[in-house]
Amino acid sequence: MDVHPRHFLSMKRQGKKNQGFTLIELLVAIAILSIIIAMAAPAFTDFVARSEIRTCSITLQTDLRFAQDQARTLNKNVKLVTLTGGVDWENGYSIWVDENNDVAVGNNEQLLRQRDSMDCEIVLRQSGGDSPLIFLSFENSGMVTGLDSYDVNVCPENQSMPVEGRTLGILPSGLVQVTEEKLDCSGGA
Repeated sequence: MDVHPRHFLSMKRQGKKNQGFTLIELLVAIAILSIIIAMAAPAFTDFVARSEIRTCSITLQTDLRFAQDQARTLNKNVKLVTLTGGVDWENGYSIWVDENNDVAVGNNEQLLRQRDSMDCEIVLRQSGGDSPLIFLSFENSGMVTGLDSYDVNVCPENQSMPVEGRTLGILPSGLVQVTEEKLDCSGGA
């Protein structure tokens, strides 16, 4: 069978596979990927902020319940106080048995737990009060000292993000619960 050279070349080209992308195809793919990333970035930032708030809230709830349980178990007053002595709970706090009923950890007082800095802003206030508090105390019965209710506001560290925070309510009985009210964090916790 006689094959003409032109037919031979066209048969050879048809059998050859495409071995890559053209520059235009690559640029279109990059443009589409850029648009998808630009649309997803704000949602991801919001997700990270909400995750930080949730983590801080769970950590606080756990530590508050721990302090209450230790007060009952040891039959002694247990306090939570900021590490710096100020109102900045996000920089860390300690939980200890308060033998002499002051606000400082003494030499003979047992340190139960210490929490270092957290990735959120935390403010502890007496319910309905304006002044932030530097400590919280549980009596040996597990109840909050003074029989007052307290609110712990948890907001993202970066206040420029429009994310709602969480409020933990601490009842006089020592019960800790997440309140349903939305916390506006735009002005700080």
